[in-house]
Amino acid sequence: MRTTRILLIEDDEADAWLLQKALQECEADTQIYLIGEGQAALDFLTQPYSDNPFTTPDLIFLDLSLPKKSGMQVLQELKSNPRLRYIPVIILTHTVFEDEVDQTYHYKASAYLTKPVCAREVADIIKYQHLFAPTASQKRFNIV
Repeated sequence: MRTTRILLIEDDEADAWLLQKALQECEADTQIYLIGEGQAALDFLTQPYSDNPFTTPDLIFLDLSLPKKSGMQVLQELKSNPRLRYIPVIILTHTVFEDEVDQTYHYKASAYLTKPVCAREVADIIKYQHLFAPTASQKRFNIV
């Protein structure tokens, strides 16, 4: 099994550490790249001709409460970008407001997790990440 590249967009160092700890506990073969602001994450992901493998990660964990640009705005822009729209985005938040959950799924989030995340939740996401990714025919017909 190959290494899963994860982009973690999180401004809270404690929450970032907890997610990294959960990944270690589930013994997933992962590499994590951390960015602490919404706009900085979008700038990083949309840079042209980058040889950094994290500009096309396998998974994105996205906090909704970010400085400069909110997680919801980041999600919208990711899913409207033809190169990035197929990357599964896992929402991380401390709150569970029904409208917010609905809105993230409307913008094509793959999952919604409340913080702090546990190792079991993270392990399941890593293990079943292929279920979040669209098939070739869905990409071809822009169904996603």
